[in-house]
Amino acid sequence: WAVFPAQQSRLLALEPEHGGIVLSLIGSTIYIGSAVGAALGGLLLAHFAPTLPAYVACAITTAGLGCFLLSIPAARRRG
Repeated sequence: WAVFPAQQSRLLALEPEHGGIVLSLIGSTIYIGSAVGAALGGLLLAHFAPTLPAYVACAITTAGLGCFLLSIPAARRRG
């Protein structure tokens, strides 16, 4: 949860005129991600090796980091 305020600040800086919508959407994505992550983890534990959820979480985190890194140039252009 320590990343949440930083995400809010970054998104508000990108879209300051739509602050209310931005904050509501980021909050919704946090809850949706928690629900999907729990469901996916449960399915993986039920059907595969107990170590697999850690590898899947690592892959998803790496994909998220990649999305963030790709968004940096766009944020700089908007400026």
